Parts: sequence; C-alpha cells; structure tokens
Amino acid sequence: MSSHSDVFRNVITKTTTKPNNDLNLFKENARRMNENKK
Repeated sequence: MSSHSDVFRNVITKTTTKPNNDLNLFKENARRMNENKK
C-alpha cells in the first residue's frame, strides 16, 4: 500500500499548479483504485 501512497503523492506534486486539479486528482485516483480491484 505504501507504493500506492507514493504514486498519489507524486501526482499531487505535479498538479499543485491549480487548486481545481485536486478534485480531478481525487476522481482519477478513485478510478484507478476501481481498476486495480478488477
């Protein structure tokens, strides 16, 4: 699970330019988690 948090943190650092990206990031992260479950 540590690797997953690392990826999440990495994406956050890349999208710190716009605050709106936080919402998109959350949606993308949830989508990736759903794909991982399959």
